[in-house]
Amino acid sequence: MEDKIEIGFTKKPHGLQGEIKVNIRDKYLEDFLNAHCLFLNIKGSIIPYFVESIRNTKHILVKFEEVDTISQAEQIAGKSILIQAKDLIPEEEKILELDVLQYAFAESFTIIDEQVGTIGAILRVEEFPQQEMAFVEYKGQEVLIPMNDAFIVSIDKTKEEIIMNLPEGLLS
Repeated sequence: MEDKIEIGFTKKPHGLQGEIKVNIRDKYLEDFLNAHCLFLNIKGSIIPYFVESIRNTKHILVKFEEVDTISQAEQIAGKSILIQAKDLIPEEEKILELDVLQYAFAESFTIIDEQVGTIGAILRVEEFPQQEMAFVEYKGQEVLIPMNDAFIVSIDKTKEEIIMNLPEGLLS
């Protein structure tokens, strides 16, 4: 698995023909759009899936070869999407201009609250209408933490840590 990079995850099926919604990290979007083969982590096994088509409606939708029904698409919902490292496009060759999220760099950084202590590592950062939100696993559950300058005390890029002063009750 060391030669594969996680670039996103599948969401739920779309329609009846086997299409599935996907969430792809911004920095890998161009790699995803150019991929012919992606890999899904299914119960610990890395399985190749060949891309039949990709389209962008309100969501990014992918249709894999041999996934032709809603029930087949349901079988691959909620799975990590990986790509071979050798298939990544070198940064200097990428041509898509993306509106990168302000805190996209912080994926995998650890959030530490001044009162609570270590919350956990940021799984991903997504844009919501009001602000960017960090998805963090805390006490076995995925929680959303607002990446708001009012709550951020400091960011240490060397240690990959974000010190925050979160509002009381946010984590309960």
